Amino acid sequence: MPATARSLSQAIPFGNAEAPPSRQSAPDYMLRMSRTLIVIGIILVLIGLLWGPISRSGLGRLPGDIIIEREGFTLYLPITSAIIVSIVISAAFALVRLFLGR
Repeated sequence: MPATARSLSQAIPFGNAEAPPSRQSAPDYMLRMSRTLIVIGIILVLIGLLWGPISRSGLGRLPGDIIIEREGFTLYLPITSAIIVSIVISAAFALVRLFLGR
């Protein structure tokens, strides 16, 4: 039996329906997690935008980066590059903490 306009209006109350309960604020840990995820996303976007200039800068071919090549085997240990990247990332996190006031 097809639904008529009267049966639809009875199924969907208008005007006197109870209002949904008000949304409670998110717990503190969820706010911190969302901020952290946003900051990580921004950092990843910045790394993606800077990938071209960084790759042309010579990072990975610095003195102290060890490359051992043998027949059928290559060992690459970017020690100096890893130290520089670690310093840059530490400075970036220190700036983020400074701006967020923590």
